Amino acid sequence: IKFLKELRERNLGDYQGKSQTEIKITEGNMLMEIPNGENLTDLLKRAKIFLEEILEKHMGETVLLVSHNGIQKALVCAIEEKNVEDLMRMPHLGNANVLIYETSDSGYKKVLFENSTHLS
Repeated sequence: IKFLKELRERNLGDYQGKSQTEIKITEGNMLMEIPNGENLTDLLKRAKIFLEEILEKHMGETVLLVSHNGIQKALVCAIEEKNVEDLMRMPHLGNANVLIYETSDSGYKKVLFENSTHLS
């Protein structure tokens, strides 16, 4: 088991611990700059860089990633070559759900998405 800072939730900088109401986040300004933190563009960039590094180090191996919702959605967008607008529209991924992707020279294949049968 390795704890990787790249899989941490989005860094909200000066807004950490405050409600969306307190920092006035709305759908129209979700891309706003976060003082001393990450906006969604930064989060998606971090996810893309992380995936490239994982593929380089572990090609052909099975890798398990465990993360929070925000970075998990960014990883899905990176895998599926979606942009930050897609990330903003993506619904919340359920807690403890399993997502499985296989990788090959031709790209990624979605095998299982948001499966929670292990919780029943």
